[in-house]
Amino acid sequence: MSSDTSAMLLNETGGALDRVVGFETEYGFCAEYTNREGEQVIYSFPESSSNPQGMPPFKLNQFDNYGNRKYMDIGPHPEFSTAEETDFLGAAHRIIIGHLVVAKIWRENPPFVNGFQSKIHLLANNIDPKFETWGCHENYLASRQLEKEKYITPLAIHNLSRIVWAGSGVVLRSSRQSQFNFGLSERADHIWDVEHSGTTRSRPLVNLRDNPYADEKEFRRIHIICGDPVMSLFANALKMVSTSIIL
Repeated sequence: MSSDTSAMLLNETGGALDRVVGFETEYGFCAEYTNREGEQVIYSFPESSSNPQGMPPFKLNQFDNYGNRKYMDIGPHPEFSTAEETDFLGAAHRIIIGHLVVAKIWRENPPFVNGFQSKIHLLANNIDPKFETWGCHENYLASRQLEKEKYITPLAIHNLSRIVWAGSGVVLRSSRQSQFNFGLSERADHIWDVEHSGTTRSRPLVNLRDNPYADEKEFRRIHIICGDPVMSLFANALKMVSTSIIL
């Protein structure tokens, strides 16, 4: 861990603490093509198919030489999971690398939909054209001694308040249909609970799923799914730093 980020995490004696962190980015996608009538068509890939029409080759559970992983998640939708590490800016850089890697796959494999070569729209945001919600997930390694009852409330407050500086923003149509309102977070409309173990339904401010890669007797892995995907390197790094301080 670099000195400028490790200084943010100190133990009781003033020594630096390492925090293993990582990101997962879910992508929505659709294809645009011109049909025989000359009309522009937007084709949104079906959620139910395990091999949607026009899907470029995207191997399951494929790791690169740096420990990053790309795969098809439930939906299906492509996902890029960064290798977990102790450098916050390094982890934030891996998010950008993931965008480039996934985009390169589609650029080199232009999809054919209904017999037409299509232009792909890869969406690293929260809502795809079918209004299915994707997002970005954060992972934090914590001591098993940190009990859920101790961190649920402060982490929920933090995850809610950080939307002010870490929300991606969204323009929403009002109930009058003729007016629009700006919101700080697109993901917020899909967060329904304070705490829950679910990730695809009943999405919470604090997710209780616990799948540590380390010794589960010593560590827990805190999984956060309520954040907006943002393009800012520093906002993503600050997400990890501030959440680590709360933990």
